[in-house]
Amino acid sequence: MNLREIAERAGVSCATVSLVLNNKKGVGAARRREITRLLLENGYTIAEEGEERNRVRRSVRFLQYTRHAQLVHGNPGFVPAIIDSVEQECRLRKYDLLIASVDRAQDIARFLVPREVGGILLLGTELDEQEAPFLREAQVPLVVVDNAVASMDCAAVTMNNRAAIFSAVEHLVLLGHQRIAFLANARPGANCEERRLAFLEAAGQWNLQARNVFPVAMGMDGARACVLDLFRRGTRFPSAVIANNDAIAVGAIRAFLEAGLSVPEDISVVGFDDIPFSGAFHPPLTTVSVPCREIGATAVRMLLERVRDPLQPPYKALLSTKLIVRESTRRFSPPREHPNLLQ
Repeated sequence: MNLREIAERAGVSCATVSLVLNNKKGVGAARRREITRLLLENGYTIAEEGEERNRVRRSVRFLQYTRHAQLVHGNPGFVPAIIDSVEQECRLRKYDLLIASVDRAQDIARFLVPREVGGILLLGTELDEQEAPFLREAQVPLVVVDNAVASMDCAAVTMNNRAAIFSAVEHLVLLGHQRIAFLANARPGANCEERRLAFLEAAGQWNLQARNVFPVAMGMDGARACVLDLFRRGTRFPSAVIANNDAIAVGAIRAFLEAGLSVPEDISVVGFDDIPFSGAFHPPLTTVSVPCREIGATAVRMLLERVRDPLQPPYKALLSTKLIVRESTRRFSPPREHPNLLQ
């Protein structure tokens, strides 16, 4: 049973259960014994005075879940930036940080019971909502990071993908581009799918003349190979492309160059994430900058709020992004004759 179910079983409010769980005054002896029994039977630990209990409550575990690792490791620098921020925020607030990796969704559940930590941050980059119903039954304060988990009532922090893609489309439209393609991840996570849907919505809002979506493999090498394969099959690209992330954008640019195309003279390219090498690539990449530092810090702050009050309603934080305009985009000019350019 979770805390709300225990409250219902005992015939008390959630606040009363919280008082017993945290060993605070304000509950009669008989009722305290009954609530204590229910808590212990369901794996909860009643707060006690002493150094060990305080150490447990001042510990945070970061669970790095990788279903296939292509999103977690395929966009260099993105996830490490979030983890660095989590570590800094925990240190600032004098909480110990424990990091563990899991590669099966069912293995996550064993961490979601009261144990040796006060709360859990779960990296949800590759988390499929359909494989994680156990999140609803978590018995320890939990915040999902880098996934809004839209269909579940759980605390989560990620970026505002919809607004980010709308800003990228608007940037290209204001440069005169009316034919834009989206390079989607062929093995999408929740953020990837939100970006793809946002692109189609924004394309409809701007009434674009062409709005192609091309699924490509994750990573620079995979994206490059997929774009070259599209060229071999006779695909013609429009004057502008938005990529699901920077790694895909860079892989696509390499393929464009191999096909004899120039960026941005023939094709303008926008990435997503602003990973470390984006500004140093040639040409420097126009991209959506994601506030990794703020995502990590916000996740820690949200989690510690839930550690202090486990019964508070969960909420989701969508952090704003910023479009960084560099040299991979330029004003539209009519396409030259080329077998891979849409006329």
